[in-house]
Amino acid sequence: MRKILVASSSLVLASALLASCASEEPQNDAPVEWTEESAFAAAEETYRAFIEATMPYGDELALEYLAGDFRAREAQAMQEYRERGIELSGESIVTSFDGVDFSLIGGSASVTAHACHDDSDTWIKLPDGEPESAREEPLYQAEIEFVSVDGELRITSMTERAEPKC
Repeated sequence: MRKILVASSSLVLASALLASCASEEPQNDAPVEWTEESAFAAAEETYRAFIEATMPYGDELALEYLAGDFRAREAQAMQEYRERGIELSGESIVTSFDGVDFSLIGGSASVTAHACHDDSDTWIKLPDGEPESAREEPLYQAEIEFVSVDGELRITSMTERAEPKC
């Protein structure tokens, strides 16, 4: 009787282990097959999520969308704002996003895009002052560069474009 109990206990344990393994999400380690369309869509999604995460400025969640030197510079700027007691808040609205260049090097994607912003509701407050508009000209266009990192696009640079205006 004891052998039957041990055998049936082992069978129950083995069944439970198999069931728990079967219920796990399958791992998808396959590389991303980038197309121009999928890369532009991923770039826009990444950029909009980054912009949303930046306000109030200094939330380190925003760094998750960045890579390379740009990430390091942005982390340093956030630290300096905190140390100086400078607050940047409000909402930066992305009014348009256009993918303008896509390339593949091996399996890695690279994207360049232009985004128009409306920062009419973005405010800066110095430690001894009242909040004021963060920008003289609240409407502007940025050029953003992305690279794929572990199957996701990350921002590697963002610069304001002088022309065209949005």
